[in-house]
Amino acid sequence: MAQKTEACAGPSGHPALKFPFYAPETVRRGGVRPSRMSRRRAIVLIALHVAIFLHILHWKLAGRTLTPLEPSETFFTLAEGAINAGAILFLLSLVATMVLGRWFCGWACHIVALQDLCAWLLKKIGIRPRPLRSRALVFVPLLAGLYMFGYPLVKRWLADHPPPFHWELTKSGFWDTFPGPFLAAATFLVCGFAIVYLLGAKGFCTYACPYGGLYGVLDPLAPGRIRVTDACKGCGHCTAICTSNVLVHQEVREYGTVMDPGCLKCGDCISVCPENALYFGFGKPALFTRPRVKVKARPRMFSVGEEVALALAFAGALFVYWGLPSEVAPWAGRLYNEMPLLFSLGLASITAFLALTVLRALRRPDFGFQHLKLKAGGRVTRGGATFLGLSGLYFLFFAHCAWVQFDTFRGVALLDRTAPLRPAVAQQDRRVLERLDPVMAGNVRAARTHFERAERLGLFTDLRLASQLAWLDPRAARSRGSAGASRAGRAPPPRPRALPVRARPGAGRARRCRTCRRALPRRAGPPAGPPARARAARPGRAGAPAAGTLRGGGAGPGAGRGARAPERPGPRGLVGRARAGRRPSGSGRRGPRAPRDRARARGSS
Repeated sequence: MAQKTEACAGPSGHPALKFPFYAPETVRRGGVRPSRMSRRRAIVLIALHVAIFLHILHWKLAGRTLTPLEPSETFFTLAEGAINAGAILFLLSLVATMVLGRWFCGWACHIVALQDLCAWLLKKIGIRPRPLRSRALVFVPLLAGLYMFGYPLVKRWLADHPPPFHWELTKSGFWDTFPGPFLAAATFLVCGFAIVYLLGAKGFCTYACPYGGLYGVLDPLAPGRIRVTDACKGCGHCTAICTSNVLVHQEVREYGTVMDPGCLKCGDCISVCPENALYFGFGKPALFTRPRVKVKARPRMFSVGEEVALALAFAGALFVYWGLPSEVAPWAGRLYNEMPLLFSLGLASITAFLALTVLRALRRPDFGFQHLKLKAGGRVTRGGATFLGLSGLYFLFFAHCAWVQFDTFRGVALLDRTAPLRPAVAQQDRRVLERLDPVMAGNVRAARTHFERAERLGLFTDLRLASQLAWLDPRAARSRGSAGASRAGRAPPPRPRALPVRARPGAGRARRCRTCRRALPRRAGPPAGPPARARAARPGRAGAPAAGTLRGGGAGPGAGRGARAPERPGPRGLVGRARAGRRPSGSGRRGPRAPRDRARARGSS
């Protein structure tokens, strides 16, 4: 009996297995044999990528093809009513999940194929990433899935006149709903490779994938599951080969079936079982399955405080990379207005995990990560210095993104405060635009500063900044802001130069209306002579033209400057042509102020 108890003892210090369905023979321990199912699944996933390539090739050659077979296309079905092939595929996969379990992720997902490829390459060099087991981040996929598919459905239901559903199975803009090549490649590298080394072989599926969050909710309803027979001896080979972070040996011992919704039904555990005790079969769904024995608590990698820190770090990183929904915060958009949701979720997971790992390494005298020993005896090792250095570079990149987003968010928030000026801009109402109060002028000036700094610091072009800067004009902030600046103790901004008077009629130049500044019909003028837009020569200069001089000109201050300067087209921004054609205040004459008059005006202001 002692021999049987020792032979049936579970791995990692688990108590002896004393169930009647265990065979009395000793467990044949040893190395885990290769999985035959992994090779078959690799062939299926390679064929899937070949089909994707042929789909894109058909679009390139024909110009129009079937809509992308991507679950994310369901978002446009719910928001715009366009029933496409991606929505049909996603609906069929949800129905299949309620029967067969979460098999679609393991056998038909291109991100899973990239994660398996990365895990296989790491295994070739002797690295087997440890899975991250977080109790807080495990809810991220479900929340992301509810937002991605539930939010547009609720919004459609509450709308008074939602767009009607219509068929849209083909399209010519195949890549319209996908990010550009650079972002697509970066998404695959981060979600398919980098996240595997940091979070485990299926780190993205467990802590970031919104589709997996919905599949995980439906998986407990499926009667098809991985089940166990009486031949099981608890050797633990199934858990050792599992890449989905599932404790297979513990669940089949407690329930007789795999209960974890993270099981992707890849079949590796079935293939490597030395007793052929595992199989895929139909029976009672996991939702109605009761444990056979007292269930042991799952191992915990982080304390409650560390779980809270992980959740806060993830939320902060997601806010920086992706922002907030426009209905909640219109000023908080995506980074560079291009960041995809999946890429943002992957980067946020990596940011949260790296932040906690670096904090642990700094606080503990001895700390290791994966196959690296970061600290030993209170001193940082060479591998630890490399890891901390790379982590520091990533956090510098994250801080840069946060700075750019802060300037963009602040600029958009300040620009929204200038909404009362939009009708005046559209109508070019100079009476409103010329009399901006100091608060409104300060908002315009601050918004322009934030937008220009975000545009200067950004690594990529953000088209939002160019369109928002088009509404702003630096002269608007100076129109009425000099008084407020003087009261604040700052030097007032320079006054805009008063425009000279228009030339006399008949000089051959176009006249403009004093109110709307529109060009009026030309008057017949002398056929010859110097152009009216030429600047008059200085006093005493030979050959000075007299066509542009002031009325009643002659000797005295400013007489030589009476000609009209070349007219420049006014800006079309927030204060577009706000001061164009404005008659200088002060005396009744139509020319610019003399130097003495300008000095007196500055003193009085």
